[in-house]
Amino acid sequence: MNQLRKLLGVLAVTLLVAIPLHAAPKDKNVTAYLFGFAASFNDSIVYITDIQEVATAYVTKKHNHLVDRSEYSYQLRNYLTEQHPGTHPTAVTYFALNRKKAEKKYAKLKRKYTEKAKGRYIVIYVKPEEFKYQTVAREEK
Repeated sequence: MNQLRKLLGVLAVTLLVAIPLHAAPKDKNVTAYLFGFAASFNDSIVYITDIQEVATAYVTKKHNHLVDRSEYSYQLRNYLTEQHPGTHPTAVTYFALNRKKAEKKYAKLKRKYTEKAKGRYIVIYVKPEEFKYQTVAREEK
């Protein structure tokens, strides 16, 4: 009887793990507009990239979340670490599925660190010639 309960428990856990993997909707390939922000807790310098069009980005079908968003942020962080040795910035990537929404988010972020900050931050704009987001390769599951 005890072995039957264990077997049923293992079967239940297996089903709970396996079903969501097969029921998950596939991601869709879209054009996304990305820009990055990076700052370090050690100084008052913040970095902001221009809005960049990424022609092959993946978003989840259900909620339109950028898949592997952290990988895009790592690209920016790694670039800044190479260009400015000794800095360890925390990078964030913002995105939108159309340019107008991306521009609205960009303007809000820019205003926060320029006008509203009243000179507390040194804002460095990273030009597209200096840094360009690369499409994150999809891993087949």
